Amino acid sequence: MPRKLPPFVECWRDRHGKLRIYFRRARGRRIALPDLAAPDFDAGYTAALVGTTSPRPKPGTAKPGTIAALVTSYMKSGKYIGLRNTSKRATPVASSTCA
Repeated sequence: MPRKLPPFVECWRDRHGKLRIYFRRARGRRIALPDLAAPDFDAGYTAALVGTTSPRPKPGTAKPGTIAALVTSYMKSGKYIGLRNTSKRATPVASSTCA
């Protein structure tokens, strides 16, 4: 007999056959939970129920250690901010003007 799910827990198999378990309260966002048999399920469920889960990164935020993160940190630095606006503006170079 299958285990009865706790309140606000959704469980289904995706198109690849993987079991997905999510916490979702009142049309809110889904929070992924570990497997029901995992020892840390209760801790994850309690954290989701209380609302102490880590927030998602904002869209467009670069992951640390990537080139995008390096560019973003440079554009926030004082060295870049101190440049003139003409230096900051990207201007395409026409290849027909080069000799």
